[in-house]
Amino acid sequence: MTILTSPTVIGIDVAKAEIVAYREDMQTTQHINNDRETLGRWLKALPAQSSIALEATSIYHLDTVELAHEMGHRVYVVDAYRLSHYRESIGQRAKTDPCDARLLA
Repeated sequence: MTILTSPTVIGIDVAKAEIVAYREDMQTTQHINNDRETLGRWLKALPAQSSIALEATSIYHLDTVELAHEMGHRVYVVDAYRLSHYRESIGQRAKTDPCDARLLA
């Protein structure tokens, strides 16, 4: 018998000082400092092969992308222009970090 499992899905809004992560399975939002050591600890605590979508933000997303990829997570980098148009298409008017993280998930 095959047991189907779905990957953990996480949306991340990236800023210079912190990232805001929304974890879909637990419906929780976390604020994490945007430095390699803190990001590494947080990413290690995630289930293996999580799916992580984040918005490309200058160079501030690169540490998260590199660390997550090295740990075997699936990483999706989303263009800010496309995310903005997607937000408009579904009628979401709020533009906050937690809202964007949920939208990415």
